[in-house]
Amino acid sequence: MNIHLTRKRAAFTLVEILTVIIIIGILAGIAIPAVTGALRTAREAAIRLNIDVVGQGLEAYKLKYGSYPPDFSDWNKVERHFRKAFPNIDDSELMLLAQYTHLDSSYQRVPLTSGNVDPRAAAGYQYYRQCMDPAEALVFCLGGYSSNVRRPFTGEGGPLSPISSPDPGVTADYGLYQYNSARENGFMDVSEGLSIAVINSGTGSPNPANAGSAYTFSNDEYAATIPTADLQSGFTTRAPAGNPFAAIHYLADPFPVYSSNSDSGPLVYFASDNYTDTFAPATVTGGWMGGTGAGDFHSLNIYLHPGNDISLGVARPYLTDQLDTNSGGFLWAEPGKYQLISAGLDGSYGGTVAAGTGTAAGVVTRYASGSFANSAGSNPTGGDKYEDPESVYGAEKPQLDNITNFSTRTLESDLP
Repeated sequence: MNIHLTRKRAAFTLVEILTVIIIIGILAGIAIPAVTGALRTAREAAIRLNIDVVGQGLEAYKLKYGSYPPDFSDWNKVERHFRKAFPNIDDSELMLLAQYTHLDSSYQRVPLTSGNVDPRAAAGYQYYRQCMDPAEALVFCLGGYSSNVRRPFTGEGGPLSPISSPDPGVTADYGLYQYNSARENGFMDVSEGLSIAVINSGTGSPNPANAGSAYTFSNDEYAATIPTADLQSGFTTRAPAGNPFAAIHYLADPFPVYSSNSDSGPLVYFASDNYTDTFAPATVTGGWMGGTGAGDFHSLNIYLHPGNDISLGVARPYLTDQLDTNSGGFLWAEPGKYQLISAGLDGSYGGTVAAGTGTAAGVVTRYASGSFANSAGSNPTGGDKYEDPESVYGAEKPQLDNITNFSTRTLESDLP
């Protein structure tokens, strides 16, 4: 009798294992980029959707108050807007805003302990548009005003609320208020995504207002002022030169910015009636703010990160490729409305701004080609498909992933 023994196979051969590993590697090489790309697209789409939601808030604001909110680039327009929106507003509300936004030639606000000075009438003070930059203006206006028609800013539910135990030596109104985390009547959800911090909350916590109780301020212009600095250092140390705004140190900033994504930087808002202010005028006027060099930066309607990291870029309104047949040059994107600009997933707005006046004060990018244009309407050397200066950004093109209210998704996705 023949007995046939069948030996059971114990394992794969080395060749079979290597073959499987190779197949898995090939599949992973195909799938991982696709999955990564899909995740990135989804995150970009979420930012774009959030911009749409904020845009709906701006439209609702216009429906209620008759115009879009100011981007705070021009004080006369700010005061005119709020007097129209709130006919019964108490002038002390506007004086309070003026105290926050007017500086002297040393970039200082009115004294905290020498009376309650109105900088609109005091000698030596001028409106400084970066005290309420275009990112902060969006939150201030859309977060909601108080139902108190005389006190829309400091009444219950408004953007500012009293510090419960302020410094007893403070006599200027702006030293008595904090950001109000319990705002009402908002046009956008500001419960998350704000640059706020509760300070004077314990041992070692900074206390720039020298208050006797905890209070809420914005931290976008403190810890960010010096890269890698902790919050305490951000409150007490001026930044080195390098960024023309970095040396300006705000000891009282209740104006937060909003980011829909932790990587995307603040959402920036530009009102259409101030688009052209992104260029310095041919002749800068206005006393100390009309000086040369850094003074020209201060006169521009831009968003420049308050820290010393210039690689985070500068947000400016975008032109289009459409020629302006009436005045020459190019037409602005979203004329008669507004522009909302996110830095995208890389956190940098890209762009450039140069010292000088007139056509030398930097260039604006045209949508959708990514070419440059200056205030004279001509196309400066370079600039194609959002090619920003390599001296600042290296080989990167940070504008490519910027997301706006007029782009389909990213600027790159709309390149012709």
